[in-house]
Amino acid sequence: MSETENLFADGVLVVGNNIADEVLVVDGLALDEKVFCEEWSLHAGGQAANAAATLARLRVPARFLGRFGDDEAGRFTRAAMAADGIDTRASPTLPARTIAASVIVDRVSGQRTIVMRRDPALLATPLPTGEDLLAGVAILYGDGYERDAFVRLATLARARGLAVVCDLETRDPADARLLELVTDLIAPAAVLCAMAGIDDPEGAVRALAARGPRVVVATMGAAGAVGAEGERIVRTPAAPCTVVDTTGAGDAFHAGWVAALREGRDLADRMARAAAVAAVKCAHPGPQAPAAALAPLATRRTT
Repeated sequence: MSETENLFADGVLVVGNNIADEVLVVDGLALDEKVFCEEWSLHAGGQAANAAATLARLRVPARFLGRFGDDEAGRFTRAAMAADGIDTRASPTLPARTIAASVIVDRVSGQRTIVMRRDPALLATPLPTGEDLLAGVAILYGDGYERDAFVRLATLARARGLAVVCDLETRDPADARLLELVTDLIAPAAVLCAMAGIDDPEGAVRALAARGPRVVVATMGAAGAVGAEGERIVRTPAAPCTVVDTTGAGDAFHAGWVAALREGRDLADRMARAAAVAAVKCAHPGPQAPAAALAPLATRRTT
């Protein structure tokens, strides 16, 4: 094993979106009105990228597979990952614009609205999916946005006996195959209810857990989360915090879950850890919580 692989041993391969987030904070939003932006900032974001950054700040080795454009935004987001020690060498730089988003945050409630834009040229080249990407990997995580690459890697990961964790924000024809491959499915309650054809989140996680994944968790924002592991049902409230910005809260929840899974924690502990990490994120502006704020929750396990 090389020195690089040794440093990454027992790490997490994160597959999915990488986005340059322009965050605008306003005092209230209303349709067909002009509002002034009270604060403006630029952040490295994206669902998978947020999870990777949070894992790195929780002291979990992370490798990222996604798409970078050959523009200033791509250089900015790749540099941000490098600063967190995230391995991005397998991620291609493509002749396209990096995905960008305008995140409008209501200062009063901390809630956000996101407008994303993606250059079609960014999707013209398939991502690499060689088995070498799984060297040193303990867990494969995907945000649901690179379905083809994730399904191929998940197939290889399951053959190796690895845990495969996935988020889904949208429905896709590949969902049935994902249900066969993932060990841990964590997604918004609305998505899981639509997948299961059941309006009740508890009923939905029960039904989906019977179709392949060993664990299914529905996230419900301020209402907490409900998870099913076989016949066992666990409900976890949202951890208390003063909400500043909910951007990236779900990504933080997933990172907290993966970190706890890597430590061998049971369902209730994983859900509580995930909720705690999400609460730290909500208490800070931007899509990622700072390392100092996450330090009390960082893994104590060494690799």
